[in-house]
Amino acid sequence: MNIRILIEFEKTTYNIKNKNMSKEYDDFMEEYRKKHEVCPKCGSDKFITTLVGYVLYMNKKEEYKDLNECECVKCGHDCTYHERISKEEFNKK
Repeated sequence: MNIRILIEFEKTTYNIKNKNMSKEYDDFMEEYRKKHEVCPKCGSDKFITTLVGYVLYMNKKEEYKDLNECECVKCGHDCTYHERISKEEFNKK
């Protein structure tokens, strides 16, 4: 009986940690996408991209870079996803 309770507790703790980690990941990626939303040349949000998965280390989030190649559909500008900029940054130009 005690072993079963311990196992259930561990499963619950594991699930809570995963949900928190997932939320932290989702929040970070949402913010990252906003910071790299548009073409730095014309401001378009339409692009073609490669789909390589880059690992996000949660304890080194500031080092994360999505290096997928992007081509702007509007102007043809080539850059990495990380080189794209936010709408606000583009509007300041």
